[in-house]
Amino acid sequence: MKPAVKLRIPYRLHLGFYRYNDPPYLFGSTGVALREPYFTMKAERVEGPVLVNTPTEESREVIKETLIKLGVREGVRVSVEGLVKHHVGLGSRTKLVMGLLKALSELKLLRPGAPLKETANMLGLGRVSGIGICTFLMGGFLVDTGVIVDGEVVRYPEPLLRLKPPSWSIVIAVPEGVAGLHGRVEESILSNVEPHQRQEELYRLLANLIIAVRLNHFKSFSEALSKMQMLAGQYFSKYQGGVYSSEESYLIAETLRKSGVEAIGQSSWGPTIYCFTEDGRKASKSVNVLKDLRSSLRLNFWVTRVSGRGYYIENSFPQITDST
Repeated sequence: MKPAVKLRIPYRLHLGFYRYNDPPYLFGSTGVALREPYFTMKAERVEGPVLVNTPTEESREVIKETLIKLGVREGVRVSVEGLVKHHVGLGSRTKLVMGLLKALSELKLLRPGAPLKETANMLGLGRVSGIGICTFLMGGFLVDTGVIVDGEVVRYPEPLLRLKPPSWSIVIAVPEGVAGLHGRVEESILSNVEPHQRQEELYRLLANLIIAVRLNHFKSFSEALSKMQMLAGQYFSKYQGGVYSSEESYLIAETLRKSGVEAIGQSSWGPTIYCFTEDGRKASKSVNVLKDLRSSLRLNFWVTRVSGRGYYIENSFPQITDST
C-alpha cells in the first residue's frame, strides 16, 4: 500500500462542439490533452481528519466537496501546487477531481474496481462534454459521442475516437483578470440548446478534422478547425457578446490571425485562445506577436504540444522545455 502519490496533471483544450441538438443526441465535443500548462497534486495517508492545501479557495472547496461525496473524511492530506486557473476554458474543475480520484485510487481509498469515469459521472462531471474526463484518462486527440437521450434515460458522453497526438505546436494565451461564462449562467445556456442551422456542415467538418489529424495534414486541419470555431462563436454570440467571450480574447485571436495563423480557437467559454502551428519555428513567430501585446494586455502564454497521456505519476514526469 502506497503511503503517498504525486501526479502531474496537465490541462486540456476544448476544440469545440460538432453537434448541438440533433435528437436523440445533444452536443458532441472534440479536444486535446496538453503537455502544458499543468499543476501537481500530492495525496498522502495521514492520521486524523482530511487536510487540503491548494493555491485557491475554489480549488480547495472542489477537493473538500469531492472527498465528502466519496465518504473520505479522514486519513488523507491533499496538496496542490502550480498553475490553478478557474473559468478560463482549460477545465480546471474536471482536472482537479480526476486527479483526486486517481490519487485516491493509487492509495486504495476508493471502492476497489470502481472505474474512474463512472465515479466521475456519479459526481456530476461530464454531463455535457466528456473531453475533460477522456483527456485525463486517455490523452491524445479525442472525440466524444455527445449526450444520448433515450426517453427518460440520459447517457453521459463516452469516448468515440482517440488518435495519436499530432506533432504540431500549440500556442496558448490566457489574459489575466478575465473569466468565461460559468456556473448557473452556463447551465442555463446549455440546458436550452437549439439545433444548429448548419449541422450537416459541422458533421462534414468533423470528418475533415479527424482525417487531417490521422494523416497529419496540417492545412486541412487548420481549415476545418477554424470553420468549426467560427460556427461555434456565431452560435453562442448572443450569450457571450460576440464570436469570442471577451474583448481581450478577440484582440489575441485577431492579432494571431493577422500574423498569418489560421488554426485559431477559443477553448470552451474562454477567455483562453489557442493556435496550432505546423512547427516550433512558426510557434516562435506567434509568441513574438503575443509579446508585443503585453504592453496593453496582461497575458500568460505557453508553447506546448498535444500529450499522449492525461496525467503522469511521479518518476514518470516528462522533461518539458517548450514553455514560455
